[in-house]
Amino acid sequence: MVLLLPGFIALVANASLKTHYFDSRPRVADETYTTARPMNGQVIYLTEQEDQQLDLLWHYGVRGLVVGAGLWLLSCGMTAFHLERYHHSGEELE
Repeated sequence: MVLLLPGFIALVANASLKTHYFDSRPRVADETYTTARPMNGQVIYLTEQEDQQLDLLWHYGVRGLVVGAGLWLLSCGMTAFHLERYHHSGEELE
């Protein structure tokens, strides 16, 4: 389960940052905030860098969860395979 932790952390950071931006960013574009982003049925305007940060955190979080889950499932499968092999061979587990 530790393998899932980086993905969860990135998604929580993404949600926290989105909440902060939703509460503090303008609903109308200006010179600084030019990138429109829909959130909770409304459009807020972010800087291009802020928009890229949200995208990066989201994609990192999802990929982290998928890779972590795959590695976790692989390790569970390998453990089950080794237990099954030893069970059928009659050897003692060390």
